[in-house]
Amino acid sequence: MPANDLDFVLEGYARYNAGERTPTLEFFHEDAEYHTSSADPDSAVHRGIDAIRSQYQGWEEAYPDLRVEPQEAKAGDGKVFLWVRFSGHGAGSGVPMEMEMAHVVTVEEGRIRGVWGGHAMIGLMDDGSGRRTTGPGANNLERRRWHGL
Repeated sequence: MPANDLDFVLEGYARYNAGERTPTLEFFHEDAEYHTSSADPDSAVHRGIDAIRSQYQGWEEAYPDLRVEPQEAKAGDGKVFLWVRFSGHGAGSGVPMEMEMAHVVTVEEGRIRGVWGGHAMIGLMDDGSGRRTTGPGANNLERRRWHGL
C-alpha cells in the first residue's frame, strides 16, 4: 500500500495505463463520485462504483488504447491535484485524440471518495496571472497553477 495520498493516486493512474481498466473497491469507496468536465460530451456525475465502472467502460469503447497520464501532481489536505493528458485513437476511425485537463481527487480512509475533472473544479486554480479561472473558457488554458497548497 502506498505511503501517502499522492503515491496512492499516482499508482491508480499507473495501473490503469498498465491495463487494469476496471475501477475496484481497492481504490474507490462504494459510494464514490466521478464528476466529468462540463465540456465533456457525456458530462455527468457518476455516483457509485457501478456508475464509475460504466464511465470507464465508455472510455474503453470509444478509445480502446486510451492512456491517462499525470503530467503534474500535488497533494494537500486530503486532495490530490493533477494535470493529466488523455490520449488514444478512436475505435471506429483510428483518429488520434489528445487533450489535457485538471483532476482533483479526494481521498478518505485510504480510498478515493471523489474525482472532479476539468470545469467541475474551476476556482481551485489560477491562470498564472494571480486571478482565479472562471467560465467555460477557463479549461482552454495551457497550464494552471494551484492555489492553497
